[in-house]
Amino acid sequence: MASAGRNQRRRAEEAPGAGLDDLMSLPPEMLNEILARLPFEELVRTCRLSRAWRRRWESVPGLDIQFDDPWSDAAPDARALWRCSAPVGGFTALVRMGHFHRAARWLLALARKRVQKLVPRFDYPDSAPVVGPALFSCAALTDLELYGYCHLPRAPPGFQGFPNLVTLVLDNLLLRLPGAAAQLQRLISSAPGLRELSLHNLKAGRARAGLEICAIRAPSLRILRLFISIFLDNGCRLAEDLQLLEVASISIDALLGTPAFVDTFRQISNVNTLFFYTDSKQIKGNPLEGISWKFKNLRFAELTAILANSQASGRYFLC
Repeated sequence: MASAGRNQRRRAEEAPGAGLDDLMSLPPEMLNEILARLPFEELVRTCRLSRAWRRRWESVPGLDIQFDDPWSDAAPDARALWRCSAPVGGFTALVRMGHFHRAARWLLALARKRVQKLVPRFDYPDSAPVVGPALFSCAALTDLELYGYCHLPRAPPGFQGFPNLVTLVLDNLLLRLPGAAAQLQRLISSAPGLRELSLHNLKAGRARAGLEICAIRAPSLRILRLFISIFLDNGCRLAEDLQLLEVASISIDALLGTPAFVDTFRQISNVNTLFFYTDSKQIKGNPLEGISWKFKNLRFAELTAILANSQASGRYFLC
């Protein structure tokens, strides 16, 4: 009788999987493509379908994991990330204040899984968290985008950068450590194939300390977005002409009236699309005065300037 009961339970456990045999019989590449389209939480739940499905999701390569729904409090489980197949294609997450402590564990797992695209968006708390140091172990990154009010930690000794990086976006990060500008400079220059760079409102340097310069060298760059608030010069400067640059979006009010302002435009003079914005009521004259050379490749420009007692804007199409 006991044996009969065990057999019945076994059949009951295996019954749900019987209807999934058609899926399991698909070629592995086709089944991987189907499973990779599932939201990560649902993908992990396939382990409950039957014994045959228990570990099937763990073999799906190149997962693009997304937890960026602003209306959802869902957050990935680090244990599930450790079970993913390498490489992980991408990881995008809205990191809420209640999840800050988890982010470091996510990065540990993602570094081991050779994540290729990393896009965490941090909430804006009263006290900014520090991005987990495991970030610097994500050596396979091709796309790194850090958004939100958080500290970038000091890189470990011997850090060689992200040599495969194609896209780098740093938005509202705090770079307060001594030598942070030099660290950012190495991060950019160590990626010879970098094609897109966005530095928006970085808060670099320390209070009552001298300005640290980050000399930007990116010879393969195609897209540049550079925003330096008039309230805080973060020391970011173009150190060479960007010969391959196609699109530039520039707002560098902290440099108005300085040689660095004019130099920036000289070094992006090969662009074919230019967006320029200034909102400095301290400047009464033309902020672009002093630019005497031609932008030979320019096909479209959008210039917006809010100056003392006036506002001017324009959109220009050049053929």
